[in-house]
Amino acid sequence: MQEGRLRALKPDSKFYDLNLVTVTRKGRRPHLVLESFLETLAATR
Repeated sequence: MQEGRLRALKPDSKFYDLNLVTVTRKGRRPHLVLESFLETLAATR
């Protein structure tokens, strides 16, 4: 959007409302990428 190539189409009437669910295995060693993703996902709620 900084260069003017992208723009919102009907921002007042078009939007997304997503319900996301994640499933992970219990007892696995911590994985930095997965932990970062889950933190970011939780922050969007």
